[in-house]
Amino acid sequence: MKVYLTVFAFLQSLPSVHSSRLAKSAKDQEDKEERRVPVVIQVADLAKCSDTFYEHPAPDGDAQVLPLQIDVDRVFDVQWNPPGHPQLCASWLQTPFGDRWSDSDEPADLPGHYTFIKYHRNGKLGLVREKEDGTICSVFREVRFVSVSDDVLMMNGDPGPEDEAYGVKGGGYGTLVKGSNISSGNEDGCWDTTTPEESGLTGEQWLMRNFEVADTPQLLAW
Repeated sequence: MKVYLTVFAFLQSLPSVHSSRLAKSAKDQEDKEERRVPVVIQVADLAKCSDTFYEHPAPDGDAQVLPLQIDVDRVFDVQWNPPGHPQLCASWLQTPFGDRWSDSDEPADLPGHYTFIKYHRNGKLGLVREKEDGTICSVFREVRFVSVSDDVLMMNGDPGPEDEAYGVKGGGYGTLVKGSNISSGNEDGCWDTTTPEESGLTGEQWLMRNFEVADTPQLLAW
């Protein structure tokens, strides 16, 4: 009789163990879903990373922080060959002009990583840097993508009006993003490229393909 009671007690315990595991699994899934909730910021509250250049007007309203993590040694201000396609050549790779740019031979050693914000009003993107303490600052209020390949994405930071400047609409600060297929660092290079329209990928899609992170922690107040 004692054996039967022991087995019965053991079997009784199984549903509760199973239920406990299911509850934990559901809680883990809820936590993941919570972490995927888009982080939204008010653009007017977003400080600039640097005040060393012309202040591009900030769009009105709010913006979503995209779930991207781009190492600082993959984004550079460059000397380049507009319009940047069918071949892009970039040299003198430096810290982006809107983020403590200087004329030193080496990029600045900046904390944190880069990501982008997407404005709800017009769907355009801006470049920001998330610092180690979770705060973010604006590098470029707006970017315009001009050429792309499997390895690199070329854009103009804080472009001007929609007119032709050196064959590129609006001009701006030429900025290169090195994708995950190639090594990081400020080495010069040339790449066969095309326009985003011809590639079939938007700049946002290219960025998500290269740098998307599954779980984005909640940012602190900026």
